[in-house]
Amino acid sequence: MVGEGRFTARVNVSMSGNAAIAGNVTVSGRISLGIYINTETPTTGVWDEKCSNPSDIAISGGAFVGGAPVFLRESRPTTAVPPGTFGAAPANAWRVTCSNGTMDVNCTQAYVVCLSHASP
Repeated sequence: MVGEGRFTARVNVSMSGNAAIAGNVTVSGRISLGIYINTETPTTGVWDEKCSNPSDIAISGGAFVGGAPVFLRESRPTTAVPPGTFGAAPANAWRVTCSNGTMDVNCTQAYVVCLSHASP
């Protein structure tokens, strides 16, 4: 026993459907959350890096630039999948735009961090 009304146990839990948990959940070890990263080399100055599944949610993203004078001008969630085609919310892609100060240029690498099997 650990404290009044608390206990510690080692169990494997498998469930399907929705789970409602009141209070805090503490995990010691590893938990699979369905988070993954997609990356590509953009071929246009404005680029939407998409999640693998249109129903997955983009939770973060960004881009890498090769160095000065190129910089990241835009980094935000978007619902465009693929580039130029707009879908419904929530965001399932991450838009990045790189610039050299005069015009938009291709970023070196674009990234999106996606949450799989999530309900908005």
